[in-house]
This record gives sequence, structure tokens and C-alpha cells, in this order.
Amino acid sequence: MSFDPAIVQVAHASFVWVAELSGAVETDGPGSPGLALVRSFATEGPDGAALQLRYEPRRGVPLLVGRGRTDADARTLARLVGLTMPLTHRLDALDDLGTRERLLPFPLDEVGPRQIAEIRRIADVAEDGRPVLGAWPCVPSDIELGPLLDRAPSGTVLCLHLERAELDADVLSMLHATVQDLLDDLGTTPDPARVRALVAHRAWLRELPRAALQLRVTLVADAPLAPGLADLVGLAIAGTTPGEIGLGYETVRPRNAQEVDLAVQLVDDVRAGVWGGTDDVELDRLRTLFGAVEAAAAFRFPSSLASLVSSGARP
Repeated sequence: MSFDPAIVQVAHASFVWVAELSGAVETDGPGSPGLALVRSFATEGPDGAALQLRYEPRRGVPLLVGRGRTDADARTLARLVGLTMPLTHRLDALDDLGTRERLLPFPLDEVGPRQIAEIRRIADVAEDGRPVLGAWPCVPSDIELGPLLDRAPSGTVLCLHLERAELDADVLSMLHATVQDLLDDLGTTPDPARVRALVAHRAWLRELPRAALQLRVTLVADAPLAPGLADLVGLAIAGTTPGEIGLGYETVRPRNAQEVDLAVQLVDDVRAGVWGGTDDVELDRLRTLFGAVEAAAAFRFPSSLASLVSSGARP
């Protein structure tokens, strides 16, 4: 796919392009049609770049947004997207004016904590100090995000945001220790839940050193978010894995004005701010750290745009 969008500088070290998803065909069976795009971005995308998929009920057609630290980085990212974009979809790049208009869905100056929610991987610490992480599905659910968002007020935006992530030695050491603990536990107490946890942690150890991503799933609205919307999105993207007990996600909201400012950077600067954390920095990192397979299942392209165009685009 030839893709040569207009590049707009929106802030220092933020050069952005915006494109509409203009076509799709029905996809059959399970799978992650965006896996090639997501994995290529993780392994070969420019340093500091970001990719974002946006669903807006008032628009009807999703947006794909790219950011680079320089104009050259933004163009490199556009070429990567043009090559690896799923064949089921097409992109219509917006011009300079359209990019600036669509990047900000509504004024962000007066957005408050009740207007923002982020869905993150659940992460706790067991009694023995071992991190307990919630695995997210590796195959997308059958729930379409567009029609789901169409239930929400028109001033609602869902941002699925990806940035390349650096995997440090402390995180790897923590995962290795958890795998060893799980193996020791299984030697004395066979437990299906521990087996599934072992499989998930081994998959992370295999995938994260090769293709680590920071994934943010954020809802922002021009009024307080509709009650229940965050859980609808959380269940659609990170619902229970077959055989698991409990959910693999939690909802996080800004606690003060400073965290609101950091959260809305995702919209106006296409940059993931650090907010909503705990006293455990490493555990906080794991809540937004994903391998390419999990991330691609969450970074969901619509299987058909026909229903979005007909039911969306509300005034």
C-alpha cells in the first residue's frame, strides 16, 4: 500500500500524521490481522515513535495516528505502516488542515478525572512477594469495538496506543524468578491455574526481549464517561481467558489535575504519560508492558467498516 501522509508538527519532538480507515472486508475465523503491523512496529519502528488507533462515535470511521520525534521518523513510520497494514483495510491520509482538526476531537483544557479512564493489565503481589500478572487474550474477541462505542455519548474517544518499550534486566529477572517459583510449586501441587500462569510467563519471556511494547487503552470524553463504558471496553479487549477465574484488567482514573494533564497527552501529543501508578515502579511497568501477540489482539482493527459508517457518524 502506498502511504505518503502529510506530516504536522504539534509539539516539540512530535511530528504527527493522521489517516482514516476507509475500507474493509469481512474477516473469517480467529486471528490478529494487525499482528504484522504491531510486531514490525515493535522491532523496526523508529525510537520514540507511537501508533494510535482511535474510535470516535461521532465520526463513524476509525483513525490511525502516527507520531515520530522528527519529520523523518514520522515518514519512516508511515512507510512501515503502508507495507504492513492488513490487506483487509485501506488508509486515506488527511491533509495538513484535516490532521490538525481531527487530532483534537474536543477542547482538552477543562477535562477532569471523571472524563478519563484507562484499562490496564492487573498486577498484584502474592504473599511470597512474587508478581501476579493477568494475561490478556492472544486472539481478539468477537466483540466489535465500533458498534460498542456507538452506544456511548458522541463526545467519547477510545485510544488504543502503542509505543516501543525497553525491557530492562530487572523485569526479566522478575519474570525468570516467577517462572522458577511456578515450576517449584507445580512439583509439589499440580494446579491448572498455575500451569496456565506458567505458560503465560514463559510466553512473555520468549516474546518481550524480541518485541516489547507499551500498550495504553484509554477512554476520554467531553463529559463524564458513561457509567459502565470502561468495563464494556475492558471486557471486549481483555476479558477472561478460557479457564481463568477473575479478570485480567483493572480500570485506572486520574487522581488529580496533574495526572489529568499527563493522561490527555495521549490525545493532543500522541504520547503516553506516566500516571496512575503505585509505590512499586517495576510492577507498574508490567501493567502496560505487552508482547506483540497480546498487543495485536488489543490493537483491534474493525472486521467491517460498513456497520461503523452506517451506525456511527453522529452529530
